Amino acid sequence: MAATGPAAARWPALGLLDLPEGVLLRCLSLLSQQERLTSVCLVCKHLLALCTAPELLRQADAVLSSPQAAEALAGFLARHGEHVRVLRFDAYDWTPELTARMAAAVAGCLMAPRHLARLDFTLEGSLPLPGFWLGSHQQRLQGLSMVKLGAELEITTALGQRAALTALSLSAAPLRFSPGARLPPSL
Repeated sequence: MAATGPAAARWPALGLLDLPEGVLLRCLSLLSQQERLTSVCLVCKHLLALCTAPELLRQADAVLSSPQAAEALAGFLARHGEHVRVLRFDAYDWTPELTARMAAAVAGCLMAPRHLARLDFTLEGSLPLPGFWLGSHQQRLQGLSMVKLGAELEITTALGQRAALTALSLSAAPLRFSPGARLPPSL
């Protein structure tokens, strides 16, 4: 029912797009990504921009076949990683410096208030296992998948301290447990 009389003249009708951007983003976050990207984003350019905002990103998948691709993902995660809940990537031809930068970006995702819940990664055999999965900030990680191609994957005692971990996948040839290493009791 539309307002009539003097009240209508004082308060113009407001629409959905008159809401503050933060409120709109919060409303959009309640929708699935499929709903946002197949329906809502088609309404107008403003909603398209909001539907594709990094704040609504929940999952990131990347094949990092070049150092430039890895640099781009590390930069994106440094800016928007706090919004990512699931991160999957395959890494090839990384330098030690790039490995350290990526480790810092992933650590930022893990330390965010709405933290990363699942991390899946594949590393080429010559790459060292990054330290981001060993830090104390990873206590809240619920799912972890590590694949080491063409090289040994050594599991240390740090893995047993992952109290929230409910899903674990390890793949390497060979897969070796260091002395004292154990699986988390939550598995």
